[in-house]
Amino acid sequence: MQSLLSVFALFSYAAVGYGQFTTVLNIPPDPNIGDFQSIGAHTQLNLFDGGVVGMRFNAGVPDEANEKVEMNIFGGTVGDFFNANQGSIVNVSGGMVGSGLQVQFGSRLNVTAGTVARVDKVMRRGEANISGGNVGAITAYLGGGLLNLSGGTVDEIKALMGSFVNIFGTQFVLDGDDITDSFTWNEPLTIDDRDVTLSGRLADGSDFSFDLNSTAVPDQDFFDVGADLVVMRVLPADTNNDGLINIDDLNNVRNNFGETGNADGKLLGDAVPWDGVVDIDDLNVVRNKFGAGATPVPEPSGSVIALLGILTILADRRNRSRLPNAAKPSKSSSP
Repeated sequence: MQSLLSVFALFSYAAVGYGQFTTVLNIPPDPNIGDFQSIGAHTQLNLFDGGVVGMRFNAGVPDEANEKVEMNIFGGTVGDFFNANQGSIVNVSGGMVGSGLQVQFGSRLNVTAGTVARVDKVMRRGEANISGGNVGAITAYLGGGLLNLSGGTVDEIKALMGSFVNIFGTQFVLDGDDITDSFTWNEPLTIDDRDVTLSGRLADGSDFSFDLNSTAVPDQDFFDVGADLVVMRVLPADTNNDGLINIDDLNNVRNNFGETGNADGKLLGDAVPWDGVVDIDDLNVVRNKFGAGATPVPEPSGSVIALLGILTILADRRNRSRLPNAAKPSKSSSP
């Protein structure tokens, strides 16, 4: 069984930047891409409002071990039957992706905002990290497809035999019983029950409810008895998964400001609810929730308050220079 430790050991995706790629496409102003097209190795595609990528688009060449293939969807639309091929990274923070997306072997999908109509398959060693936005339906496929859910909405999950589903939240209710207090912060709990309802609140404050049906029925949740379902209780504003909001979290934000990674808890300084970016939202949520956690923490000292003020000014200046991103819920609004 794959433990939650493996979730926190996921590889970080490359930061959006021109120096890492031989070819960079920005749509617009670059022309839209039609149906049945693809991008290859050492290529980054940034899709903005008004941009269009057609049906059956391939991020990476099919059946090849692609190197440095990244697609950042800030806005615009991507057609149906989009393939994230081996070695590719697809980051959705806005816009609309059609039905039939496939996360192939060794590829990664990160959704922090925007809409994905349907993810048909998260294949073996493929990863889908959902921390915001809306995903209509998603299937963690046979033999090791991995889904990490910490925010946003997912209308339907199908977890096939050998797949892994990890749900990060602040409240969990199983078959009508609130089990939140039965396990501690950052302690993984395997859910073996089937044919009951698992509901609660995700790390970003979104409510969720999934029927753990053991029999597959069209348009309904399905969790095979051979699928690995794990829940973890996380603390909003925590940046290092220690169940405390203290000076360590403040330092993590300061020392890693501007870094990017998967929205899965691995990126130091990325506060719960994770979005894969260390930015002004992380600073604000740590400041607002300073002292929270499993053990009482003293009120911030004068030096800490001064540091918060300085970091806020610096963060605002650095934030102005970032690439445009789609609107996302503020971390400081999480419960």
